[in-house]
Amino acid sequence: MSQIQCAVFKGNTRGIFVDKREYEGNLWEQVEQAYQFVLRNIHLGARIKGIHRQDVYELPPESIRELIINAVVNCSYLQGSLVQVAIYDNRLEISSPGGLMPGVTIEKMKEGFSKVRNHGIANAFVYMNLIEQWGSGIPKILTQTKEYGLPEVEFIDMENALRVNMYRAFSNDEKQTIKTNDKSKRQTINTNDNDKQKTSKEYAILEYLGRVDKAKTVDIAAVIGLGPDRTRVILASMAKRNMIVAEGANRNRIYRLPQTIN
Repeated sequence: MSQIQCAVFKGNTRGIFVDKREYEGNLWEQVEQAYQFVLRNIHLGARIKGIHRQDVYELPPESIRELIINAVVNCSYLQGSLVQVAIYDNRLEISSPGGLMPGVTIEKMKEGFSKVRNHGIANAFVYMNLIEQWGSGIPKILTQTKEYGLPEVEFIDMENALRVNMYRAFSNDEKQTIKTNDKSKRQTINTNDNDKQKTSKEYAILEYLGRVDKAKTVDIAAVIGLGPDRTRVILASMAKRNMIVAEGANRNRIYRLPQTIN
């Protein structure tokens, strides 16, 4: 019997369960229940558009649904494994048994190339207007996450499974704690900056520096997924706003957190 397993974990690894559920029944019901599980366990904020207040999730809901549907449509049910939806502090992770179909690559997928494993399920979902036929889902997800200011969605080919990571952004109305190498020290970031709202890349840099203490541009660039030149621009902006401290010159320059971040 097919199921979707859903779980919330404490931290960024599969160590401590906060909540877990297993959903059975019709596939479209499983998709909807898993989708609602994710929405219940991610942050919900608000924005003002004109005179109206709009509720906004930290991750694009349409993309969440699309990823769950893709996992179900392309799952290899002969393996005996299940679709898994896991929520960590830093990401939403969706795993589908079976891996990529022959002739499909991650790059092709990002460009809209589609090859379905379960045609019957796909046709039923098309009939219910849950998916489109022309492989537009992944490009749409990439566009939506970019519009949200999130890191690019990560697709991992595990040979016998496909794993997708959608990285979370910190909400704008709460404080986040960064642990430094010295466990006796904690530094708090106020996300309600009066000058500029921190971007997801800036938060990734702050979190990384909190873990490693000091780092060079090339190391930070690898973590945030940008080239060194673009990373230097971001680092210079952060240093100018006293979010981080730059020490040294040119290629020997390193970056660290200041003693306090307000």
